[in-house]
Amino acid sequence: MSIRKLLIETICILAGLSVAIWYLGILLRPTDTDSCIDTINAFHNATDDSFDVICYGSSHGWRGLSTPRLNKDLGICSYNYGTNFQQLNTEKLFIEDSLRTQHPKIAIIETYRVNQVINSQPMDGEIYYTRAISSFPGKREYLRQCLGDDIINHIAYYVPFAAFHENWMNITKESFWRPDNSGVFEKTCGFCPISEIIPVHIPADACTSQKELSDEALDCLESIVRICDENDIKIIFYTTPYAEVYEYSKAMSDFAKEHNCTYINLFEKIEEAGIDENTDFSDEGHLNTAGAEKVAVYLEKYITELL
Repeated sequence: MSIRKLLIETICILAGLSVAIWYLGILLRPTDTDSCIDTINAFHNATDDSFDVICYGSSHGWRGLSTPRLNKDLGICSYNYGTNFQQLNTEKLFIEDSLRTQHPKIAIIETYRVNQVINSQPMDGEIYYTRAISSFPGKREYLRQCLGDDIINHIAYYVPFAAFHENWMNITKESFWRPDNSGVFEKTCGFCPISEIIPVHIPADACTSQKELSDEALDCLESIVRICDENDIKIIFYTTPYAEVYEYSKAMSDFAKEHNCTYINLFEKIEEAGIDENTDFSDEGHLNTAGAEKVAVYLEKYITELL
Protein backbone atom coordinates (compact mmCIF):
# COMPACT_ATOMS: atom_id res chain seq x y z
CA MET A 1 0.00 0.00 0.00
CA SER A 2 1.38 3.40 -0.96
CA ILE A 3 1.92 6.06 1.67
CA ARG A 4 -0.51 8.33 -0.14
CA LYS A 5 -3.27 5.71 -0.07
CA LEU A 6 -2.58 4.96 3.60
CA LEU A 7 -2.75 8.66 4.41
CA ILE A 8 -6.06 9.08 2.58
CA GLU A 9 -7.58 6.05 4.33
CA THR A 10 -6.37 7.31 7.72
CA ILE A 11 -7.88 10.73 7.09
CA CYS A 12 -11.17 9.14 6.02
CA ILE A 13 -11.27 6.95 9.14
CA LEU A 14 -10.53 9.91 11.42
CA ALA A 15 -13.15 12.01 9.64
CA GLY A 16 -15.69 9.21 10.02
CA LEU A 17 -14.91 8.84 13.72
CA SER A 18 -15.23 12.59 14.21
CA VAL A 19 -18.64 12.65 12.53
CA ALA A 20 -19.77 9.62 14.56
CA ILE A 21 -18.68 11.20 17.86
CA TRP A 22 -20.32 14.49 16.87
CA TYR A 23 -23.60 12.76 16.00
CA LEU A 24 -23.54 10.61 19.15
CA GLY A 25 -23.16 13.78 21.16
CA ILE A 26 -26.37 15.06 19.58
CA LEU A 27 -28.16 11.72 19.92
CA LEU A 28 -27.32 11.38 23.62
CA ARG A 29 -27.90 15.06 24.52
CA PRO A 30 -30.38 15.98 27.28
CA THR A 31 -33.43 16.68 25.10
CA ASP A 32 -35.04 18.82 27.81
CA THR A 33 -32.52 21.50 26.84
CA ASP A 34 -33.75 21.78 23.23
CA SER A 35 -36.31 24.49 24.02
CA CYS A 36 -33.69 26.37 26.05
CA ILE A 37 -31.42 26.49 23.01
CA ASP A 38 -34.36 27.64 20.89
CA THR A 39 -35.15 30.58 23.17
CA ILE A 40 -31.46 31.58 23.23
CA ASN A 41 -31.35 31.49 19.43
CA ALA A 42 -34.61 33.45 19.21
CA PHE A 43 -33.13 36.13 21.47
CA HIS A 44 -30.03 36.37 19.31
CA ASN A 45 -32.24 36.72 16.21
CA ALA A 46 -33.86 39.85 17.64
CA THR A 47 -33.00 43.31 16.34
CA ASP A 48 -30.36 45.08 18.41
CA ASP A 49 -31.62 47.55 21.02
CA SER A 50 -35.23 46.38 20.69
CA PHE A 51 -36.09 45.42 24.30
CA ASP A 52 -36.93 47.86 27.08
CA VAL A 53 -37.46 45.08 29.61
CA ILE A 54 -35.67 41.72 29.81
CA CYS A 55 -36.64 38.98 32.27
CA TYR A 56 -34.14 36.41 33.54
CA GLY A 57 -34.46 33.27 35.61
CA SER A 58 -35.14 29.57 35.89
CA SER A 59 -38.23 27.78 34.63
CA HIS A 60 -40.19 29.47 37.45
CA GLY A 61 -39.71 32.77 35.64
CA TRP A 62 -39.59 31.40 32.09
CA ARG A 63 -43.03 29.84 32.48
CA GLY A 64 -44.23 32.28 35.12
CA LEU A 65 -44.04 35.76 33.55
CA SER A 66 -45.90 36.46 30.32
CA THR A 67 -43.91 38.95 28.25
CA PRO A 68 -46.61 38.99 25.50
CA ARG A 69 -49.03 40.29 28.15
CA LEU A 70 -46.52 42.96 29.24
CA ASN A 71 -46.05 44.05 25.64
CA LYS A 72 -49.80 44.17 25.00
CA ASP A 73 -50.69 46.11 28.15
CA LEU A 74 -47.76 48.51 28.36
CA GLY A 75 -46.96 48.93 24.70
CA ILE A 76 -43.32 48.13 25.41
CA CYS A 77 -41.00 45.53 23.95
CA SER A 78 -39.88 42.89 26.44
CA TYR A 79 -38.28 39.45 26.25
CA ASN A 80 -38.32 36.55 28.70
CA TYR A 81 -34.70 35.35 28.62
CA GLY A 82 -35.27 32.56 31.11
CA THR A 83 -34.56 28.86 30.63
CA ASN A 84 -34.77 25.67 32.65
CA PHE A 85 -32.70 25.43 35.84
CA GLN A 86 -30.68 28.71 35.71
CA GLN A 87 -28.72 28.86 38.91
CA LEU A 88 -27.43 32.27 39.93
CA ASN A 89 -24.22 32.38 37.90
CA THR A 90 -26.15 31.15 34.84
CA GLU A 91 -28.52 34.10 35.31
CA LYS A 92 -25.47 36.36 35.41
CA LEU A 93 -24.20 34.84 32.16
CA PHE A 94 -27.56 35.45 30.45
CA ILE A 95 -27.57 39.05 31.66
CA GLU A 96 -24.07 39.63 30.32
CA ASP A 97 -24.93 37.92 27.03
CA SER A 98 -28.06 40.01 26.55
CA LEU A 99 -26.17 43.26 27.08
CA ARG A 100 -23.95 42.52 24.11
CA THR A 101 -26.85 43.44 21.78
CA GLN A 102 -29.55 45.01 23.95
CA HIS A 103 -29.74 48.01 26.28
CA PRO A 104 -32.84 47.42 28.43
CA LYS A 105 -34.07 49.95 30.96
CA ILE A 106 -35.28 47.28 33.39
CA ALA A 107 -34.04 43.79 34.31
CA ILE A 108 -36.62 41.54 36.00
CA ILE A 109 -34.77 38.77 37.82
CA GLU A 110 -36.52 35.70 39.23
CA THR A 111 -35.00 34.35 42.46
CA TYR A 112 -35.97 30.68 42.85
CA ARG A 113 -32.33 29.48 42.73
CA VAL A 114 -30.80 32.61 44.21
CA ASN A 115 -28.59 30.69 46.64
CA GLN A 116 -27.34 28.13 44.11
CA VAL A 117 -24.10 28.67 42.15
CA ILE A 118 -22.51 26.07 39.86
CA ASN A 119 -18.91 25.27 40.74
CA SER A 120 -16.37 22.77 39.38
CA GLN A 121 -18.65 19.98 38.23
CA PRO A 122 -19.03 17.73 35.17
CA MET A 123 -21.18 19.18 32.42
CA ASP A 124 -24.92 18.88 32.93
CA GLY A 125 -27.93 20.09 30.97
CA GLU A 126 -27.80 23.61 32.37
CA ILE A 127 -24.20 24.11 31.29
CA TYR A 128 -24.84 22.27 28.00
CA TYR A 129 -27.44 24.68 26.66
CA THR A 130 -25.08 27.64 27.07
CA ARG A 131 -23.35 26.22 23.95
CA ALA A 132 -25.90 28.37 22.09
CA ILE A 133 -24.21 31.49 23.50
CA SER A 134 -21.12 32.45 21.52
CA SER A 135 -17.82 32.96 23.29
CA PHE A 136 -17.03 36.23 25.05
CA PRO A 137 -15.06 37.02 28.24
CA GLY A 138 -18.08 36.58 30.52
CA LYS A 139 -18.84 33.16 29.10
CA ARG A 140 -15.24 32.00 29.39
CA GLU A 141 -15.29 33.07 33.04
CA TYR A 142 -18.57 31.21 33.52
CA LEU A 143 -17.17 27.98 32.05
CA ARG A 144 -14.05 28.19 34.23
CA GLN A 145 -16.27 28.53 37.29
CA CYS A 146 -18.69 25.77 36.30
CA LEU A 147 -16.24 23.21 34.94
CA GLY A 148 -13.22 23.97 37.14
CA ASP A 149 -9.73 22.91 36.09
CA ASP A 150 -10.67 19.40 34.92
CA ILE A 151 -9.71 19.23 31.23
CA ILE A 152 -12.19 16.38 30.67
CA ASN A 153 -15.05 18.63 31.77
CA HIS A 154 -13.98 21.27 29.26
CA ILE A 155 -13.57 18.70 26.45
CA ALA A 156 -17.08 17.43 27.20
CA TYR A 157 -18.46 20.92 26.63
CA TYR A 158 -17.27 20.87 23.02
CA VAL A 159 -17.61 17.09 22.53
CA PRO A 160 -20.87 16.32 24.43
CA PHE A 161 -20.52 12.57 23.89
CA ALA A 162 -17.86 12.67 26.62
CA ALA A 163 -20.46 14.00 29.07
CA PHE A 164 -23.54 12.06 28.02
CA HIS A 165 -22.12 8.73 26.81
CA GLU A 166 -24.10 6.92 29.54
CA ASN A 167 -27.38 8.41 28.34
CA TRP A 168 -28.37 5.43 26.14
CA MET A 169 -31.38 4.57 28.31
CA ASN A 170 -32.81 8.07 27.82
CA ILE A 171 -32.97 7.97 24.02
CA THR A 172 -36.41 8.79 22.60
CA LYS A 173 -37.63 9.53 19.09
CA GLU A 174 -36.95 13.22 19.81
CA SER A 175 -33.27 12.35 20.25
CA PHE A 176 -32.84 11.56 16.54
CA TRP A 177 -34.21 14.77 15.11
CA ARG A 178 -34.29 18.21 16.68
CA PRO A 179 -36.47 20.75 14.85
CA ASP A 180 -35.57 24.42 15.18
CA ASN A 181 -38.38 25.99 17.20
CA SER A 182 -36.70 29.35 17.73
CA GLY A 183 -39.46 30.93 15.64
CA VAL A 184 -41.97 29.88 18.31
CA PHE A 185 -40.07 31.83 20.96
CA GLU A 186 -39.69 34.82 18.67
CA LYS A 187 -43.50 34.98 18.58
CA THR A 188 -43.88 34.53 22.36
CA CYS A 189 -41.06 37.00 23.17
CA GLY A 190 -39.15 34.17 24.85
CA PHE A 191 -42.01 33.21 27.18
CA CYS A 192 -42.66 29.47 27.55
CA PRO A 193 -46.48 29.06 27.68
CA ILE A 194 -47.93 26.06 29.52
CA SER A 195 -51.66 25.35 29.22
CA GLU A 196 -52.02 22.47 31.72
CA ILE A 197 -54.04 23.10 34.87
CA ILE A 198 -53.14 21.25 38.08
CA PRO A 199 -54.54 22.43 41.43
CA VAL A 200 -51.89 22.97 44.12
CA HIS A 201 -51.73 23.95 47.76
CA ILE A 202 -49.34 26.72 48.73
CA PRO A 203 -48.36 26.44 52.41
CA ALA A 204 -49.65 29.32 54.53
CA ASP A 205 -46.23 29.48 56.20
CA ALA A 206 -44.27 29.21 52.93
CA CYS A 207 -41.92 32.05 53.90
CA THR A 208 -41.62 31.58 57.67
CA SER A 209 -38.50 29.37 57.57
CA GLN A 210 -35.69 31.66 56.48
CA LYS A 211 -31.98 31.28 55.71
CA GLU A 212 -29.11 33.62 54.94
CA LEU A 213 -27.61 33.79 51.48
CA SER A 214 -24.14 32.31 51.12
CA ASP A 215 -21.16 34.61 50.63
CA GLU A 216 -20.75 33.18 47.14
CA ALA A 217 -24.37 33.97 46.24
CA LEU A 218 -24.02 37.49 47.66
CA ASP A 219 -20.87 38.05 45.60
CA CYS A 220 -22.71 36.93 42.46
CA LEU A 221 -25.74 39.10 43.24
CA GLU A 222 -23.51 42.10 43.85
CA SER A 223 -21.80 41.46 40.53
CA ILE A 224 -25.20 41.40 38.81
CA VAL A 225 -26.17 44.69 40.46
CA ARG A 226 -22.85 46.24 39.46
CA ILE A 227 -23.31 45.17 35.83
CA CYS A 228 -26.81 46.65 35.76
CA ASP A 229 -25.70 49.87 37.46
CA GLU A 230 -22.90 50.30 34.91
CA ASN A 231 -25.49 49.99 32.13
CA ASP A 232 -28.09 52.23 33.82
CA ILE A 233 -30.54 49.36 34.26
CA LYS A 234 -33.10 49.28 37.08
CA ILE A 235 -33.60 45.89 38.75
CA ILE A 236 -36.78 44.19 39.90
CA PHE A 237 -36.11 40.98 41.82
CA TYR A 238 -39.18 38.81 42.28
CA THR A 239 -40.20 35.39 43.59
CA THR A 240 -43.08 33.45 42.03
CA PRO A 241 -45.27 31.37 44.34
CA TYR A 242 -45.20 27.57 44.25
CA ALA A 243 -46.25 24.70 46.48
CA GLU A 244 -43.11 24.63 48.61
CA VAL A 245 -41.30 26.71 51.23
CA TYR A 246 -39.18 29.64 50.03
CA GLU A 247 -36.34 30.35 52.43
CA TYR A 248 -34.71 33.50 51.03
CA SER A 249 -37.45 36.15 50.91
CA LYS A 250 -36.08 38.06 53.92
CA ALA A 251 -32.52 37.84 52.64
CA MET A 252 -33.64 39.10 49.23
CA SER A 253 -35.68 41.90 50.76
CA ASP A 254 -32.68 43.02 52.83
CA PHE A 255 -30.35 42.77 49.83
CA ALA A 256 -32.70 44.77 47.60
CA LYS A 257 -33.06 47.56 50.17
CA GLU A 258 -29.30 47.74 50.66
CA HIS A 259 -28.67 47.96 46.90
CA ASN A 260 -31.58 50.26 45.99
CA CYS A 261 -33.44 47.58 44.02
CA THR A 262 -37.07 46.47 44.06
CA TYR A 263 -37.98 43.07 45.50
CA ILE A 264 -41.45 41.55 45.15
CA ASN A 265 -42.31 38.38 47.03
CA LEU A 266 -45.40 37.07 45.27
CA PHE A 267 -45.98 34.53 48.03
CA GLU A 268 -47.22 37.56 49.99
CA LYS A 269 -49.21 38.97 47.06
CA ILE A 270 -51.17 35.92 45.91
CA GLU A 271 -54.61 37.38 46.65
CA GLU A 272 -53.64 40.86 45.47
CA ALA A 273 -52.36 39.45 42.18
CA GLY A 274 -55.46 37.26 41.83
CA ILE A 275 -53.47 34.02 41.59
CA ASP A 276 -55.74 31.00 42.06
CA GLU A 277 -54.29 27.75 43.39
CA ASN A 278 -56.98 25.79 41.54
CA THR A 279 -56.56 27.24 38.05
CA ASP A 280 -53.21 29.05 37.67
CA PHE A 281 -50.59 26.29 38.05
CA SER A 282 -49.28 23.65 35.67
CA ASP A 283 -47.62 21.64 38.46
CA GLU A 284 -46.51 22.19 42.05
CA GLY A 285 -43.54 24.28 40.99
CA HIS A 286 -44.77 26.34 38.04
CA LEU A 287 -47.51 28.71 37.02
CA ASN A 288 -49.39 28.07 33.79
CA THR A 289 -50.08 30.73 31.16
CA ALA A 290 -53.10 32.11 33.04
CA GLY A 291 -50.98 32.53 36.17
CA ALA A 292 -48.09 34.00 34.19
CA GLU A 293 -50.40 36.65 32.75
CA LYS A 294 -51.56 37.60 36.26
CA VAL A 295 -47.94 37.99 37.36
CA ALA A 296 -47.30 40.23 34.35
CA VAL A 297 -50.34 42.38 35.17
CA TYR A 298 -49.24 42.68 38.80
CA LEU A 299 -45.69 43.70 37.86
CA GLU A 300 -46.87 46.33 35.39
CA LYS A 301 -47.20 49.08 38.02
CA TYR A 302 -43.63 48.51 39.20
CA ILE A 303 -42.34 48.54 35.64
CA THR A 304 -44.25 51.72 34.81
CA GLU A 305 -42.78 53.51 37.83
CA LEU A 306 -39.24 52.65 36.74
CA LEU A 307 -39.57 53.37 32.99
